[in-house]
Amino acid sequence: MAFIVPPVDQIRPRIQDAFGVRPCDFQIRDVVEQLKRKDVVTISPTGSGKSLTFWAPLLFTGNQSSIIITALTIIGDQNVSDLARLGISAVNLNSETASDKLFRVGTLSTKLSW
Repeated sequence: MAFIVPPVDQIRPRIQDAFGVRPCDFQIRDVVEQLKRKDVVTISPTGSGKSLTFWAPLLFTGNQSSIIITALTIIGDQNVSDLARLGISAVNLNSETASDKLFRVGTLSTKLSW
């Protein structure tokens, strides 16, 4: 069965309920395109809410995992702690956290922030 992207009037309140912020138009557009399985590049100032654009699709994709690539380890650590407060498990994959268990096919049960 194919995944059907929910309408914006269902996406916006679900994000607001889960994350406690009302998503703005660019965030909704990014989420919709990701749910359509499109590649998305977002260029936006620091503090404008880019993180929400890659966290929000997790609300609609069931048990799927996401890989988020960050330029700095500290951003990955921040993603992990922010998502933990929301009840979403994550791991910042780097030289200190990489292990055979983490890479074993079929055993990865966390969302990844990389």
